[in-house]
Amino acid sequence: MTIEMGILQINTGNYEVIPVATSEIFSQFWLPACKSLGLQFISHFHDGSLNVVLAEDVPKILEELICLHSYTLEQEDLAFMRERIERIIQVFQTTDAKFYEYDFG
Repeated sequence: MTIEMGILQINTGNYEVIPVATSEIFSQFWLPACKSLGLQFISHFHDGSLNVVLAEDVPKILEELICLHSYTLEQEDLAFMRERIERIIQVFQTTDAKFYEYDFG
């Protein structure tokens, strides 16, 4: 099973999927990093809690992603996560929650 980010463009109905990680990789690498950093939102990407991301939660999720990205810069063995994190950050920074809906699962 894989964990993905979904992005729905509200006006057009266009839906895009961004891969996050396989369940195994998420459990083995992402969750321990989240626990170590005290990240609340990212640790729920896999469990269905964020099948709808509230607009007011986007800045908090983005803040956690930036924190996790910095962490991967310090951990050589987590470099493979960096590209995925950067892509999710890019999506949040280049879209507007007024016109897009996001989900993780």
